[in-house]
Amino acid sequence: MLYTIGHSNCGFLEFLKKLKDHNINILVDVRTFPRSRFCPQFNKKSFEEKLVTENIQYLFRGKNLGGMGLNIKYEETINEVFDLSKENNVCLMCSEKDYRECHRYSLLTPSFEKRGLSVKHLQ
Repeated sequence: MLYTIGHSNCGFLEFLKKLKDHNINILVDVRTFPRSRFCPQFNKKSFEEKLVTENIQYLFRGKNLGGMGLNIKYEETINEVFDLSKENNVCLMCSEKDYRECHRYSLLTPSFEKRGLSVKHLQ
């Protein structure tokens, strides 16, 4: 099972609770630009530091699995995440709240389902 989530404009503690409720131990950031003007709690550096203190590994893969622009080593990175999901609870994160309006659904989900991996979108 692979999870996805969009941070939208929720607070960090609310977001963290969703991750903890699903025992997520690896969060893969698939934002092409890992920063937010409106939600600075999700800016890459501070966000990563907070997750580490909660025993959640943070991986930035926006240059590989992002929704804007050219993705470098796309298939290799899909395989990396697939392999991680075999022994971990992995969640892909972007900023879009509604997964149906995000590349997590239109681009990434089919790539994982093609490999036989179920994808659950957290709201």
